[in-house]
Amino acid sequence: MYLIRSTVLVFLAVFSVICSQAPAKEALAAPAAPSDLQAQPDVNGIVHLSWTDNSTDEDGFCVYRNGTRIKDLPANTTTHDDNKFLSAGTEYCYFITAYNSSGESPASNEACILREVMEIYVDDDVACPGSGTSAEPYCQIQTAIDNAWYQDEIVVRDGTYTSGGTVIDKPLVIRSENGPANCVVDGAGFSFNRWDLTYYDERLDGFTITNSAGTGIFCGRDGAISISNCIITGHSGLGIRVLSEVAFNLENCVVAGNQDSGIELELCGAWIDNCSITGNSSPSGGGGIATWLASLNIRNSTVADNSATGMGGGIFSYHSGISLNDCTISGNFSHDNGGGLYIEGGLPPDLTNVVISGNTALRQAGALSILEAGELIITHSTIAANSSGAGGTLALEQTPATITNSIFWDNSSGINLVNNSALAVYCSDIENGAAGISVGPGCSLDWGGGNIAEEPLLSEDHHLACLSPCVDACSEAGVYIDMDGDNRPQEEGFDMGADEYIPLALTEIDLQSPANGAIATSPPTFCWSATGGCNNGFSVDVALSPLGPIYSTYEHLHQIIRESCWTMPPTIWNMIPPGRLYWRVRGADLEDSPPVIVTSEEVRSLTK
Repeated sequence: MYLIRSTVLVFLAVFSVICSQAPAKEALAAPAAPSDLQAQPDVNGIVHLSWTDNSTDEDGFCVYRNGTRIKDLPANTTTHDDNKFLSAGTEYCYFITAYNSSGESPASNEACILREVMEIYVDDDVACPGSGTSAEPYCQIQTAIDNAWYQDEIVVRDGTYTSGGTVIDKPLVIRSENGPANCVVDGAGFSFNRWDLTYYDERLDGFTITNSAGTGIFCGRDGAISISNCIITGHSGLGIRVLSEVAFNLENCVVAGNQDSGIELELCGAWIDNCSITGNSSPSGGGGIATWLASLNIRNSTVADNSATGMGGGIFSYHSGISLNDCTISGNFSHDNGGGLYIEGGLPPDLTNVVISGNTALRQAGALSILEAGELIITHSTIAANSSGAGGTLALEQTPATITNSIFWDNSSGINLVNNSALAVYCSDIENGAAGISVGPGCSLDWGGGNIAEEPLLSEDHHLACLSPCVDACSEAGVYIDMDGDNRPQEEGFDMGADEYIPLALTEIDLQSPANGAIATSPPTFCWSATGGCNNGFSVDVALSPLGPIYSTYEHLHQIIRESCWTMPPTIWNMIPPGRLYWRVRGADLEDSPPVIVTSEEVRSLTK
């Protein structure tokens, strides 16, 4: 909605500054002022100006917006279109003057426009077409777009919307009312197709977009486009395609199960944050993401279980710039090179706090294949359990690389350097050490200080155990958080890999079995669980009475139990008379000095 007002400006003197030079003429009076200025915006944000020409001797007209001259027009002109693309909440005021060699006329009346953002509603349960109000919403998303003005907000109510495709040709906010689980666009996708280059974002928020025969979201014109809180799934073509110098943001989205790659980027800049790109496939390269002459930054995201007939099961990058921070690349498959990533040419790739695991390439480079790229930088990353048919977890060809504070472990093969590649490794845990790196003709290896070749003691989700040799093993490398957002360092040194181990004190022991009041006819097995601690040792205490005396595996058997279960020896069981037996567990982290004893809050009993 626009508010339009018009006022008359009375000038006591003509303008002293001439807005455009006119040819020399005989002395004339300044022209008569134009009048009846009208300002009428359209739905595309263009302001159409019209006025009455009251003079016959003008050389032209000057158009002013908010006191600033914006345009000179020839004589006898009575209309002008201002392509300002009005910003919401800003008032724009116009006036017109005529001019000749004697100067400018007084100003016309002033016509003002105040842009107000409108909320336009859509509901698939109402009769068509509707009017877009909350009480009478439109029945189709496209109808709302066609009738919206720049920067309006379209609110789409719960439902399943089917159409031949939705074209977004102006900067709008289009959002579902209650999120992607409740608002589904089925059978077709969205196309961002705006020709003009403006500073306004186009935003799409909170939809499930599924089952199109082509692409789920297509961004094909210059501008800034943001997609958030969407699920893009089940398309026969691409999940998302972005090209033509678009500034593209994807946040809190799922891109899954698309048949011609999850995301394709060409000639654009893209930022992907907190997204899951999973289960997509490609008949060529880049099952999860494919980039061509683009810039790609990925943070806090997962690229998993994608597949490609060509190179790059997870990500394919051709002459692009790629940066990954706090990401997991796992379970991807390539029939060619680069199970996790394939990078050819482009700016130096940068991987920080990245886990690359469980990827497979039928040829070489289960994790990463890099060809003729700028210097690859791998910092605080964990590359584990990747496999390839022809060898090389990391394959470098005509590419320099630096690996710092990272882990390469349990892969089917090591690191391959070919064709004038150079690798520097600092403070990293490399399986088989320098011997695990194949250095081809014309290549070089700088095996720096602090490197080890020891079992890193990784959990299934690639976190470090407290006794890992990778804990506190390194100095700083300019990275002060880990993949979980925890601070680095936690103790004296920085850890290798994507995880920074957080030391947790032993704080609690919970009894598990036997159940309280159980009946035992044979030597019982006592089990418990512990919260926290690193190198925990335990003692089981038993007594025939709640008041004692207590018999302890530590004090009486001189035994520290390192597991979380202990079976009473038959010799001791046979010494216990029939009746009630009470038990508890004590423990301490043996890494603490002095150890702090923690006792289970519960005392249980069983009957022999």
